[in-house]
Amino acid sequence: MKYYRMQQILLDPHPYAPAVLDRIFADLSGVGCNSILLEYHATFPYQGILSSAVRSNAYTSSLSE
Repeated sequence: MKYYRMQQILLDPHPYAPAVLDRIFADLSGVGCNSILLEYHATFPYQGILSSAVRSNAYTSSLSE
C-alpha cells in the first residue's frame, strides 16, 4: 500500500515568488512530502503561462469579464 504525505499551500492573498516555491517544495520533499495541494483562489493567474490550465466552464477573473 502506498502512503501519501500531503501539504496544502494557500496562495491567497499572498502569492509566493517562484523561487520561494522552489525552496518550499525542496524542504517538503526533504521531510517526505510527496503530494502538494496548491490553492490559488482569487490570485489565480488567468493570463500568462497558466492560461491554458483554465477550463471553459471555470469561474472567470473579474479582469476578464
